[in-house]
Amino acid sequence: MNQNNNINHNATEASTADIANIVSHIQKEWQTEYNFIVENGYNGYHSKRLKDSKIVSGHAELEGSNKLNIYGNALEVLDQAEFYENISIIHFEYFNIDMITNRKIIEKLKKFAKISKLIFSNNNIHSFYQLLKFEDFNDIESISIQNNEINNAYLLKYFLIYRFQKIKFYNDLEISSKDVMTAKKIYEYFDKCISCGENKKREKKQMQQQLAAENSKKNESANNKDNLNGNNNENNNNNNTANPKESNNSEKSPLDKVDNYETIKEEKENLILKKNLLNYVTKHLTDVLEEIVDEE
Repeated sequence: MNQNNNINHNATEASTADIANIVSHIQKEWQTEYNFIVENGYNGYHSKRLKDSKIVSGHAELEGSNKLNIYGNALEVLDQAEFYENISIIHFEYFNIDMITNRKIIEKLKKFAKISKLIFSNNNIHSFYQLLKFEDFNDIESISIQNNEINNAYLLKYFLIYRFQKIKFYNDLEISSKDVMTAKKIYEYFDKCISCGENKKREKKQMQQQLAAENSKKNESANNKDNLNGNNNENNNNNNTANPKESNNSEKSPLDKVDNYETIKEEKENLILKKNLLNYVTKHLTDVLEEIVDEE
């Protein structure tokens, strides 16, 4: 059972001891779940996505007039429309990030019109990709991440600066212009690397659609012609029987082989391009990191 299904609009409505006991219980459930996460490979690089949480307890409370604290399994608080216009800070603790970044939860979060700060603590955040789910919140100015595996990533701050255009604070420390320049140096080639070959894929798809449309028109025209010359079907059948090779060639022309060759050639060139770009990005990143270390 949930330890607390109600929202405390003020911490004084419940005794400090009661709230502390509830949060302590949630913390124990989280530790049990996190042990399960580690033992079953739901953390770290190439991890599986956790679909369900074993945490059943939850507690949420309003701190001041604009901060919402959510402990454990208490995401139902996001359904309360009375908070949509006032809450600007949301703090998630003792709950897995995969549950928070669920599509339905993200849609609920988007209803909070004034969100400018997100706080995460003990959420099994272990990859940059998990944080990209919050990119649609255009007014995020501050992000705090504590007690998560991703805190060991040296580039975390620079990644957040690069992906969240309005961010001004990371872990409550102000971001400097130097931090912004460093983030740009580190990540300026990554978008190119990720999108490499996408234009060619798009062009290829458009070409395939165009060819399919042309073939459809040709087939339609041929059917209409056959209908008009219905009296000659017997002669046509005799001709097809006499020239089976010609019929087969019309189904699979040498042009198809050429197109297939060009496709394979393009894919090979694309792979070479990606490999060269990855090598360049790796060297570039190494150089930038060495500069950062030297400066520090």
